[in-house]
Amino acid sequence: MQKVFIKKKKTKKKSSSKPQLSNSIQAATWASLTPDDLWRTIVSDIKSNFGYDLLCDNCDAAVARYGIQKISLLRSLCIKTGVQILLREYDFNSTKHPTFKEEDIMNLFPIVKHTNPKAYDASAVFDAANGKLQTGFLGEAHELMVEALNLFHQVYGPLHPDVALCYRSIARLHYLADDAVQAVAYQKKAVIVCERVHGIDHPDTIIAYVHLALYCHNCGMVSAALKLMYRVRYLALLIFGEGHPDMSTFDSNIGLMLHGQREFKISEKFMEKVLDVQLKYHGMSSVHTAMSFHLLARAKACVNDYRAALQNEKLAYGVYKSKFGEDDPRTRESYDYLKHCTRQAVAIQKRINELAGSRLKDVTSRDSDNVDVAQDISQLMGILSGLKEGPVRAPTTQ
Repeated sequence: MQKVFIKKKKTKKKSSSKPQLSNSIQAATWASLTPDDLWRTIVSDIKSNFGYDLLCDNCDAAVARYGIQKISLLRSLCIKTGVQILLREYDFNSTKHPTFKEEDIMNLFPIVKHTNPKAYDASAVFDAANGKLQTGFLGEAHELMVEALNLFHQVYGPLHPDVALCYRSIARLHYLADDAVQAVAYQKKAVIVCERVHGIDHPDTIIAYVHLALYCHNCGMVSAALKLMYRVRYLALLIFGEGHPDMSTFDSNIGLMLHGQREFKISEKFMEKVLDVQLKYHGMSSVHTAMSFHLLARAKACVNDYRAALQNEKLAYGVYKSKFGEDDPRTRESYDYLKHCTRQAVAIQKRINELAGSRLKDVTSRDSDNVDVAQDISQLMGILSGLKEGPVRAPTTQ
């Protein structure tokens, strides 16, 4: 019996050594893997999975060719693969020292793909509330939305993406009903839930920040709204980079807020960035680009650059006329402002010629002293961000 037991023990040892051997082989394979071999594997996987030829020799060439931010690429890689790294400043451009060390890898987490369970009763009430909102019954929509929120709380608890969505929808209802204080209160709750559930750099959290900024501005808290929008822009730059399509919305909101604060020079720079993004993604003949031309013309006029204002407004008028015709409110507004800019430019040039040699600062009339009172900036930001529907009219200053 003793011999048999020893035999069994030996065979057990042999069988347990097989996975150890395979692990050591895998470790040796990874240890001998060069950056060129890894890059060839990545290119091959991209070709087989997506049918796309990545015509770059290495990662640096791909980053330079496609305009990818290295910090954004690192963030995306860590999220997709479940890698947690040390929080520190990483130097991606150093040639003397490696960017990463072994100590930078803090932890590895499994990435699990699954279907989230759904609260069907609460979701049905939430959909019914959205239906009432679409038909314009704000009171009934609010009642159903509060009922859906209570059901979500009973099923999920206070921290869940659907709870955040419900808070956000209730905040929008109060915003549409011109109840700015309640809109801010509910949107703050939506932001807190999004931060806890998604994290501070998740796209849903960024959208929650944007809505809170708009509601704060509508409530008169302009300083807080600007801080929130600057935070939104920083996170968007970190995650996506300068050329993301949503950057045009963020920069438009910042530019309009600064316009309302009479920071015309800084507002002009943001509007120029908005136009660059719109031209990149929508082209010259888009309504979005026309709106950017229109806003930039206003910004140029406020810094007394009437030549540039005329050029931009002519482009906006051409798009509006071709898309909507001459009787559309946007076309008429653009035409009226075009005439206004022309009159201002002629008057200023005439006065400059009369007072040649005097300082331009003394003879230049500000656009903000001669224009009519414009629509509320908060309403325009709500339209640009998709919270409201209606004709878009650009702001001026009193």
